[in-house]
Amino acid sequence: MKLHWKIIIGMVAGVIFGLLMSQTSFGLDFIKDWIKPFGTIFINLLKLIAMPLISL
Repeated sequence: MKLHWKIIIGMVAGVIFGLLMSQTSFGLDFIKDWIKPFGTIFINLLKLIAMPLISL
C-alpha cells in the first residue's frame, strides 16, 4: 500500500478514535490522562526546534 493511503487511513482512524473516546466518561479521562501529555510533549518539541530556526 502506498504511503499516502497509510497516512489518510491513520488520520481517519485517529479522528474516529477521538470522537468515540470523547463520548464516554472513561474516554474523557483516558484522553486527559494518557493522550494529552504526549500531545503537549510533541508541541513543546516542535517549539524547541522552531524557535532557533526563527531567531537565526
